[in-house]
Amino acid sequence: MHYLSLEEKIIQYLITECKASVYWDADKYYVNNPKQEAGRFIRESNLKIQTVKWVGNYFGEGKKTIEIIGVNGKTLLARQAAVILEDVLKANPQSEGETALVLPEESMLMPVLNSLSGNIQNLNITMGFSIKDHFFYSLFRLLKKLNDTKKKKGVRLLVFTEIVRELFNDVALIQGTNQSFLN
Repeated sequence: MHYLSLEEKIIQYLITECKASVYWDADKYYVNNPKQEAGRFIRESNLKIQTVKWVGNYFGEGKKTIEIIGVNGKTLLARQAAVILEDVLKANPQSEGETALVLPEESMLMPVLNSLSGNIQNLNITMGFSIKDHFFYSLFRLLKKLNDTKKKKGVRLLVFTEIVRELFNDVALIQGTNQSFLN
């Protein structure tokens, strides 16, 4: 029997309460092939989702060209990305509004923008966002800490009051209210 993880329970609750939607960015190659570990979570998920959105057949359709370029350091990587982007758009100008540049981290945004010529008017740049930078991270960290440190004594469950106090004063819980739960 597969039990829901804490994350799945929270997501399922938000879906049930119509406060969230789930969009899977996946490919049929991974999702429909049990040998592909990358699709395992979607295949085994207990989330009750009526329609899985954004599952395409990207690997199965069209010609793919992959070029591997090695550079030393983030600044050179950003400059090289800008050169490649301009070359692609010069060769295929109609793709300007449909071309995306995915950066692994935010610190590369300015070097890329500074390396672009003024010819590009419409560009989609997507950046990685560390979950540790999200205000909900501290809430999940405290829930995990609470779960990891709990003790059972007969039918009673013992938890550290310090963790409970931190939990109820967490910014994710008091967001939108002007007071903490425990004063």
